[in-house]
Amino acid sequence: MTTLANIAETQRLAVLYLSQRMADFEAHLKASPPGADLTGLHKDFSAFKEHVWGVFSALQRQIAELSRSVDVIEMRHRKKFLLLGGVPESSGEKVPETVASILSSKFGLSDFAPSSLTVCHRLGSVSDGHARPILLRCADSKIRDLIWKTKTKLKGSSYVVSEFLTRQRQTTL
Repeated sequence: MTTLANIAETQRLAVLYLSQRMADFEAHLKASPPGADLTGLHKDFSAFKEHVWGVFSALQRQIAELSRSVDVIEMRHRKKFLLLGGVPESSGEKVPETVASILSSKFGLSDFAPSSLTVCHRLGSVSDGHARPILLRCADSKIRDLIWKTKTKLKGSSYVVSEFLTRQRQTTL
């Protein structure tokens, strides 16, 4: 499946290629003998050049709009998730049980059980010296909202709760 980044890169390469070809054509046009009548050819080239740049600017606007639309749709989906960072990793760990114990102890959710989580796993690949964040989605949106609103209870601990943002929004933030 072609991604928007691939489409944008293909479009960028096409712009570079056509820019080079037009520069070559202009150089050839300027190098022609002074007495040659090239006015018709010059007009055709100018019209073609305007048309090509118009098409590319329209494509750029469309790609930017598609990218924004995809980001909005993806964030609508990701809004249901939270990231829990700073949880040390151990081999053979049971992530839902670990998250349930952290949430019950730090957030005062004494009746919180691992079954209250519909999604709970670590993100990314294992790396030395770096604990991967845990992606979680609660079965009840009220619990998710409570966790988000009371995340300040984690001050002074190694744990961090954050939103599951898209890459574009992470770089903006």
